[in-house]
Amino acid sequence: MASPCTGSVEPAPWSARDEHKDHAAARNSVSTNIPIRAFASHPWAQSLAASCGGLPPLTPPEDLDAFDWDTPLYFNPEKGLRKVMNVEDRSSRQDQDQTRPSPTSRPSEIQMPARSNMNQDESTRSNWLGRACQQLVLALGDTSNQQQLQMVVQALPSQAKSLDTRPVFEKVVEVVQGRFASPPYITITHAVSQVISMDEVPASPPATPNTNYSSDDYFQDQTVFTHAAVVPAYHSHAQPPIPSSSRSTNIIAAPSSIHLSILERYIPPTTTREVDDFFSLSRRSYLADRLLELSANNGSLLLVYPTKVGGSTFTNKYIGPVIEPFLRQFVLLNGLYMELAIQLGEMAGVAGMKSFEEIQQLLETMCRELGQRAPSRGLPSRYEIVHSETTEVVLDRALWKEWYVEQEQPRLRQNLVDYHKSGGRMPARQGQIEITPGMLAREVVDGIRHSREMAGNAGVEVGVFVIRRALV
Repeated sequence: MASPCTGSVEPAPWSARDEHKDHAAARNSVSTNIPIRAFASHPWAQSLAASCGGLPPLTPPEDLDAFDWDTPLYFNPEKGLRKVMNVEDRSSRQDQDQTRPSPTSRPSEIQMPARSNMNQDESTRSNWLGRACQQLVLALGDTSNQQQLQMVVQALPSQAKSLDTRPVFEKVVEVVQGRFASPPYITITHAVSQVISMDEVPASPPATPNTNYSSDDYFQDQTVFTHAAVVPAYHSHAQPPIPSSSRSTNIIAAPSSIHLSILERYIPPTTTREVDDFFSLSRRSYLADRLLELSANNGSLLLVYPTKVGGSTFTNKYIGPVIEPFLRQFVLLNGLYMELAIQLGEMAGVAGMKSFEEIQQLLETMCRELGQRAPSRGLPSRYEIVHSETTEVVLDRALWKEWYVEQEQPRLRQNLVDYHKSGGRMPARQGQIEITPGMLAREVVDGIRHSREMAGNAGVEVGVFVIRRALV
């Protein structure tokens, strides 16, 4: 599942360069059906790394007949799953009764996982999310009396907006309201990045005013209220990095005041530094911020974070098939050096991602260190992981592409600026117009956003954790 909200972030107001319309037509004639595992490992990339002046002819596929994309997928009726062959050699994790496709299998013969994602109905999604929700509401106290609950919601790189599927926080709100005899008043604070518009803040769940407990009084029926708070963009390429000693914390709610918190990510971060900071008590950790806000009286946090396996799946099954063919054409048609394509297509953050077991160990360390700190106010408390599991989610195509563009766009632009400053070859003038790195960056973004390459539809492994804070 990706944030169970299938949706799209409002696209940036960019358009492709008019002077390159003829290039767009030329691109359509270039074959992009030859998958590449990594730019740097291919002879054609090495031979073109120094210059694109003398271009070798493109090698056509050995098999020229058309792919049959309608070939049925292999399906295991006993388990309700369709298996996918992972490029990172995860065959050992597959069931023994599954037949492994031959190396010459066509893309239509790849065994894909069933869509246990946010595009499915609630009965499918509630399998893992339902278990996590039950842990979240276990410690909410007396369910016979109406309460006032404080909730913080943060999704990285941003909260998806969609009318087709419900985000995680709405499912949590539904479970919480269903647990109480009289629905509690819930105040949701959305943690939003400095670099997005406040217009993109999600509205209150459509269940408010609460339809389960209707009366003639509108204001009595309304039980969920939405606010937004800006959080620092700790690792943004668009602005200078925040010094680690700028202030003690960057929390958006009073310490020990939040009953429920949700922090979720489904695609790999940009850099390994982001991974290291996230699972630490540094002042550049969203996880540490959200943990400090939890109520010492059984406040709970739901964390959904991709594992290293999930990051590799995203790189190889999602963004790779989209960005690699485009960049191959992009550098050839614009006369750029091949090293630029390698740099633009890299997802450096995957190298620093952790396995599920490593994430759990890091979380246990954070919980132990937080519990050992003497509180400035109140009584000592402890943090404990009360629920943990892995699951695989299939990301909506429009959603993951917008997440990727939003997250990686500043890096792509900076890569092109650095390439230009280092003396890299640029396209020739188009009449009186000089091609700039910004124009090239817009072309890359538009190419990713509008690509029709077959990609995705593979399970991305994520770790699901519920952490609770309680008095000692």
